Amino acid sequence: MMEQDLCSMLFFSGGKTQAEINASEAGSYFHAATLKNFLKSTRFVVETRATDSYQNLLFSVVRFQQLTGSYPTKITVITHAFKERRFLELHAPAIKYPLGALRLSGINPPMTLAELEDVQHGEMLRGYSMFSEDLYGVKNPLHSKRIARGWSPERTKVIGEGLTSEAKRLLDWTGGESGNEIFPEKLPWEHC
Repeated sequence: MMEQDLCSMLFFSGGKTQAEINASEAGSYFHAATLKNFLKSTRFVVETRATDSYQNLLFSVVRFQQLTGSYPTKITVITHAFKERRFLELHAPAIKYPLGALRLSGINPPMTLAELEDVQHGEMLRGYSMFSEDLYGVKNPLHSKRIARGWSPERTKVIGEGLTSEAKRLLDWTGGESGNEIFPEKLPWEHC
């Protein structure tokens, strides 16, 4: 049996996305994994503050540091395949995470070709294109979507506990003068 890597963790990330459902996305995925007995030899974390895919990535990086004292040197994101470009082309560059250290494993639910085309079209309209115009999700409609999911900007104080000042400033970054500028400071995980 292989020895467990003490610096490897499985993150379930995502807060509540619908007011009428009393569970977070992360909690739902965690519950499903425990039912299937997938977590026997894995260290896992349930991160329930993220309200969108950008926050899923950033808050997982931040939480890893808070738990281990260092930033992750490699990340594998498991998400819907139709979100691959959003993570690799927008979110990782927005937080300046090294692209050579980020992998994505995309899994779509079963669907017909027509359904897949519809989902991909929707991703381009309501996901990728919105984040390409608002990398940090701070303008409407992305900001309104976060608020509807229970986000409050004051949460960044709690999320940023124990981080470097640069990482804390990234949590509050609004895209600079144009609203879509990459965070200008060097971040501690850039060397990964």
